[in-house]
Amino acid sequence: MSKKEINENLSQIIKSAMDENDGKIELQDAKELIRPYFVYDNDKLIDNALTVKTRYIIYSLRDKKGVRICFADDSGTYMDISKPLSDDEYEKIEKQLREKAVGAMKAWRKILRTRNKDIAGQISFDELDNFIIYYEKQA
Repeated sequence: MSKKEINENLSQIIKSAMDENDGKIELQDAKELIRPYFVYDNDKLIDNALTVKTRYIIYSLRDKKGVRICFADDSGTYMDISKPLSDDEYEKIEKQLREKAVGAMKAWRKILRTRNKDIAGQISFDELDNFIIYYEKQA
């Protein structure tokens, strides 16, 4: 079985457990579900932990106003947007942020629709749909 197939199977196991529990699962319970399938490799775990910690440190770099300043491109090169970059580099970062914003807006829309509530006086679903459609075209 490939790694992708194993991950898909584990996702299905967790999703089934969530379905049985009204769409919720505690992290500890999910960990116990996948424990039998977990293959321990100390070197990979150390490398992954270093990668996670390094990314956390880089992504936590902020300017004086608290705005994040470091972003990665597709190749894994991290760039400080407070320094001069090429137009291509700025476009890559902008595209990445736009895609994340669209994904967040889709999740927000799903939450609103699931609750069957419109935020009275703030934004209508039509306005939200138009906003998402606009940014999907930009991505």
